[in-house]
Amino acid sequence: MLVVGFWTSGTQIQLIALAPLGTAVAILVAALALALRRASGGEVARAIELAMAGLLFAVGLGATIVLALGARFGLMSLPTWVDLHLSWALLGWAGVLLVAFGAQLVPLFHVTPPYPMWFRAGCPPSSSSRCSARRQATSLTTRCCGGGRELALAVLAAFAVLTLRLQAARRRPVWDPTLSFWWLGMVCLLGAVAGWLLAVPHTTLGVLVLAGVAVAVPSGVLYKVAPFLAWFHLQGEQVARGRLDVAVPHMKSFVSDRAAHTHFALHAGALILLLAALAGWEVLARPAGVLFAAGAVVQGVNLLRVYLRFRAVRRQFG
Repeated sequence: MLVVGFWTSGTQIQLIALAPLGTAVAILVAALALALRRASGGEVARAIELAMAGLLFAVGLGATIVLALGARFGLMSLPTWVDLHLSWALLGWAGVLLVAFGAQLVPLFHVTPPYPMWFRAGCPPSSSSRCSARRQATSLTTRCCGGGRELALAVLAAFAVLTLRLQAARRRPVWDPTLSFWWLGMVCLLGAVAGWLLAVPHTTLGVLVLAGVAVAVPSGVLYKVAPFLAWFHLQGEQVARGRLDVAVPHMKSFVSDRAAHTHFALHAGALILLLAALAGWEVLARPAGVLFAAGAVVQGVNLLRVYLRFRAVRRQFG
């Protein structure tokens, strides 16, 4: 409903969308809060707490904008409120999650050296806290938002450079689809940071950040995490049931590299066509949409294969 409201500029539809959207966010935050109470703390737990705060700020700002438009009273500067909404969503929420989980997953799954201590100790919790404190202290003024944003952009740029360097120095020099997604995401992240500083059109930034980073990186992570979790739980159940006569498939057998590379090729092709369309070749926009949708379908099929293989082996355990 929110997308329909944006597409048609229908404020009433956006207002109706606030109820289910707010409920969904409340359920997510409550579930995370309960999980964090049972957690032992650490860098990831602090980062999730900060990301939750960023998500709540982003949703709250978005709801304020929609309510103001629905009530037909003007905010002091609507573009500034929209800019704040997007900044909290992309930097305070998605950016914090990307850096926090990337710092854990890249060394684990790609067998790289750990991220430098100066980076892990300072980002994202302390830098994000400083940004949040500065923003709150000045009542979300444009000037302070710009300063906090520059700090956040510096963190993201450092993360992208460090990630590429560490993955280039991985101990197992085997190229897999996950690396393709990560490298595409990090290049797009660096491009988005440079574009933000150079004030490129917002639509270009949106393509780089959303399609280039926010879709590509989690897609690559899923091709590692989903087979790993399937294998891990099957190993545990095999031992618990004493069914050593049933072979547990190795991780690579859940999703083939060829299937994952097909998804990457479609996604990368869509991204290139989207950027070309924004550069002036508008006729490429629709083929880009087709490739983007096809890539999503291929990814869905690949993840479904993981689940079906997991169930099939579990069934053999009885």
